[in-house]
Amino acid sequence: RLCKIRNPWGNFEWTGEWGDKDPRWTPQLKQICGYTEIDDGTFFMKFEDVDRLFADCDICRYYENYMTTSFKSTCEDDHSVYFKVSITTPGHYYLQVHLPNIRKSGHFTQDFSFPAATIILSSVQATAGGYKFGYIGHKTESDKDVWVEGDLQVGNYIIYVRIESQFKRSDPQICVSSYGPERTVFEQLE
Repeated sequence: RLCKIRNPWGNFEWTGEWGDKDPRWTPQLKQICGYTEIDDGTFFMKFEDVDRLFADCDICRYYENYMTTSFKSTCEDDHSVYFKVSITTPGHYYLQVHLPNIRKSGHFTQDFSFPAATIILSSVQATAGGYKFGYIGHKTESDKDVWVEGDLQVGNYIIYVRIESQFKRSDPQICVSSYGPERTVFEQLE
């Protein structure tokens, strides 16, 4: 049994059994499993290895032909960051903010909780007098992955992210990502 796994940070793929370089991958098996050699954070593992090595996992939506784009950044506690995301193909998109796993947080205890992460998605259009913004959705949640979704047209959108923490996080890294019918382009705004 194989599990197809996506690392939302997009920069690590499994190198053990059934990793990208495993000689057991035949052209027919690659086609059946939807295997690609793109370094996008998606990889395969034996179920037994997943069970042995992962303390937790999230089951995500999966759509044939959807693509993931990830962008790493930082967000200090009680501060906000903004990103422009450019959509080139209309469709239904999921936009997420990911926090480092609790194993890397430096604060893992029995009563550990993730800081509250807020993500707000809005459309943005240039006008003669400046910009016009249109609210699409938001979510605030104390979890490692917080997301919003929407039917997006071709154009530019703004993602607002804020992390509210009850303690100083040792790792201010975040990752924003999109999952939809086409890859997107992220740009952090000053």
